[in-house]
Amino acid sequence: MAWDVRVCTRLADLYLAAASQAAEAVAEQAADSLKYTELSATYEFQPVAVDTHGPLRVSSVSFLSTWAARFLSVLANRSK
Repeated sequence: MAWDVRVCTRLADLYLAAASQAAEAVAEQAADSLKYTELSATYEFQPVAVDTHGPLRVSSVSFLSTWAARFLSVLANRSK
């Protein structure tokens, strides 16, 4: 698995148009602009985009929730 995190702000000129459309649009635009097509052919790739003044990308929330649950499970098993 490969993942990349991009933190963006809706105040940047690049994202102003998206910010006026929908709350999650800035994170969506930031994640969609990541260019990792070579990785996606070899790995399961997940872009994680965070808007500093708004919500995370919907798929980022799902990915991070799953990752955190697995991480906590591993930690719990190590402490046994």
